[in-house]
Amino acid sequence: MGDLIRISKNNNNNNSNIRNFVLLGDPAQNIAHPQFKVTTTEINHNPVISGPDTALGLSTVDVKGRIEDFQGNKLSNFNGILYPKVFDKISTYQTLANQPDSYRQNYELQNTVLFHGKATVTNGEFYFSFVVPKGIALQFGNGKISYYAKDSLRDANGYFDSFIVGGEESSINPVNPGPEISLYLDNENFANGDKVNSNTELLASIYDENGINYTGLGIGHEIVAYLDNDAVHPIVLNEYFNEDIDDYRSGMVRYPIQGLVNGRHTLRLKTWDLFAPGGEPSPIVLADSAEEAVAAAFKMIR
Repeated sequence: MGDLIRISKNNNNNNSNIRNFVLLGDPAQNIAHPQFKVTTTEINHNPVISGPDTALGLSTVDVKGRIEDFQGNKLSNFNGILYPKVFDKISTYQTLANQPDSYRQNYELQNTVLFHGKATVTNGEFYFSFVVPKGIALQFGNGKISYYAKDSLRDANGYFDSFIVGGEESSINPVNPGPEISLYLDNENFANGDKVNSNTELLASIYDENGINYTGLGIGHEIVAYLDNDAVHPIVLNEYFNEDIDDYRSGMVRYPIQGLVNGRHTLRLKTWDLFAPGGEPSPIVLADSAEEAVAAAFKMIR
C-alpha cells in the first residue's frame, strides 16, 4: 500500500494538493494501550495525598505504588516487573534559527533522565529507591516518574509529577570511593591475560553504594571503555548498562567487540558514581587487584 501511494502521488500531473495526504498505517488497527494504570502512593514514606515532597541532590528517594484498574481498584493478582524512569524538571531550549526566514523560539522539554531501573511487582504493589545525582540543576521544579509494568499477560502504564527536584542535601558528604568494577571478556571466568576470539563480548559488573551514573549526567560522566588505550575513539557504554532488579547500586554492561586482530591488547573501563562533581572522575578499579587498576590486558587468537 505504501508503494502504491508513493507512485500515485509522484505521477499526478504535479497536483500539489494530492501530495498533502500521507498513509499513516492501518486505520483499522487499534493502538495497543496498556490495560491498567500504575499509581504512586508514597514518596519517602509520605503519602502523596499529603502534598509534594522534595528530592534533593545526593539524597536517596523511596517510592511506593501499586497497579490499578481504571476504577482505582488494586490488582492483587498482578505479579511482574516495573520499569520506572525518573526525569529532572522541565528545561527550556531554543531553536537554532539556521534558516534565512527563521527566528529563535523557546520550547520546553522534560528529557533529562535521572534514573531508570527495574523493580518487582508483588501482589499488585511495588517499591524502589534511587539516588538523586549531584549533577542536577539546582533550581527547584516538578520532576516526573514515567512507569511501565507487565506480567506474563497484561501491562500497565502511568506517570507521577507531583514532587519537586532541586537543591542539594547539605548533610551528605559527596567525597567517597568510586565504583567497583569487575571486568571480563566472554564470561565471568575470564582472567587477566586469557585468550579470546576475534569476536568477543565485554562484560563489566559495576557496584557503587551511591548509585552508578549511566545516564551521562554531567560533562564527561559516561561509562567509557578504551581499547588499546585509544583515547581518540572511546567506546561509550551508557546504553549497554542494565541495572540489577530492585537494586540501584549495581548492574552489568554487555558490549560486543568485533574484529580484533591477532596479538596482545588492553582494555580499560571508566565509570562514575552519582556523587561525582563535574570535572573530576571517581577512582576506578578494574578486575580485582591493584595491579589491574590501570588496564586489564588480554590476548586474542584467530
